[in-house]
Amino acid sequence: MHGPLPLLPAFHQARLVRDGQTTATELVEAHLARIERIDPALRSICTLGADAALAAAAAADAQAGPRGPLHGVPITIKDAFDVDGLPTACGTTAFDGRTDTFEAPSVTRLRAAGAIVLGKTNVPPFLGDIQTTNDRFGTTVNPYDPTRSAGGSSGGSAAAVAAGLSALDLGSDLAGSIRVPAAWCGIWGLKPTIGLVPKHGHVPGPPGGLGEIDISVAGPLARHPADLALTLRITAGPADPDSPMRAELRPPRALRLADYRLAVLLDDPFCPVDDEVLGPLTELCDQLASLGVQLDLKPRLPVSLEQSQTLFEQLYASEIGVGLAEDAWALSAAEAATTPRGDDEARPLRITRAHALSHRRWFQLDVQRLRMRAAWSQFFTGYDAVLTPVIARAAIEHDHTPDHQDRRMVVNGQPRHYWDQAAWVGYASLPGLPAVSAPVRWTADGLPVGLQVIGPFGDDLTAIDVAAKVCDAVGGGYRPPPLD
Repeated sequence: MHGPLPLLPAFHQARLVRDGQTTATELVEAHLARIERIDPALRSICTLGADAALAAAAAADAQAGPRGPLHGVPITIKDAFDVDGLPTACGTTAFDGRTDTFEAPSVTRLRAAGAIVLGKTNVPPFLGDIQTTNDRFGTTVNPYDPTRSAGGSSGGSAAAVAAGLSALDLGSDLAGSIRVPAAWCGIWGLKPTIGLVPKHGHVPGPPGGLGEIDISVAGPLARHPADLALTLRITAGPADPDSPMRAELRPPRALRLADYRLAVLLDDPFCPVDDEVLGPLTELCDQLASLGVQLDLKPRLPVSLEQSQTLFEQLYASEIGVGLAEDAWALSAAEAATTPRGDDEARPLRITRAHALSHRRWFQLDVQRLRMRAAWSQFFTGYDAVLTPVIARAAIEHDHTPDHQDRRMVVNGQPRHYWDQAAWVGYASLPGLPAVSAPVRWTADGLPVGLQVIGPFGDDLTAIDVAAKVCDAVGGGYRPPPLD
């Protein structure tokens, strides 16, 4: 890859420092200069720690040898993770004045590997959107088209990485918050197997705490798939350093793309995919088939998209309820308790009920989820990965209608509910499977199209390897946005 230093993959930047072809200080200075020039229009970075980053770079250059595999590499962190020395706003003013110096273990591990934190990237308030805007830091725009969204909730993360303002970013994903921004911004994103990377020090849960909310995971966004695997190896493992548990990453299941057994689901009546995405992904699969790749275009999947989304909606909304203010949660609980149940309740009422789930009901739903996970495990004895869209549309125009229930996403000319689109990412989120968003194609308007590669539970390196090999085979990959 050619071009400015900040556009090189993280592993390549680290190699240049290690080989003496550049220094950590030169890398940090190049990134800071690019941020100063580009980010005022992009609004991807909400908190910049320039002085601390330059000091860390000077210290790195003074060391006798590399500190770790990311020695001297400038990165950013989603403004939901606690970083020692930087505030965590999470898109709101609710935490103003907080002085807690706790740092998320995943961030500490990246620093220990030699990474230099430049700052924090923008998010929607309390991460509650698939777009990124808030009253405090503004709207993050898509680096390929400023009239379009960068996605959310890791929208600042994806925009910063795509624009070359950061070598990689640590994001988080519950309902596609890594994968959707990665797809819309033309980069790579990994939602790891649930529990593999610690989420302590992430808001939500509580600021500065050790709690982790259900379903949500921490994972990387990068411009090259090798950086996903590298970051995963650095960050994986239990949060508690005294834990006897260790993260054992299984190697990819195959050496060649032709040896992988791939199931394909590119469209579904429950959540139709727009032609601007379906067309390029269909052409991609035709190209793979012509290369002799083992594709099953009509697999008997263990769980339908509708079954998955029906359960995912309830468990996802129950997690959102955990983060509600006490008075807002009380209103949801009161409405759920006093409204008679119906056979076909509207989505807002279903969400309200899920906000106030009893532990007994949550446990019953969790059993259903574990049965689905077991069914997926059985399915993956015959397949190695599933290929799907990440989301039904390429990057949408900005829509900041205050009530999400009033938003719509137009698919093939038909309005769909805004949150219906969580179905495709929820397919992997619900059972906790690893999933990669890979930049593989482009729309006629020049917007990135992402492919989701879902792997077996615990086989994160297989999902990354399949995605990388597919991308190489069809001529996909990161392309710098038109910013220079």
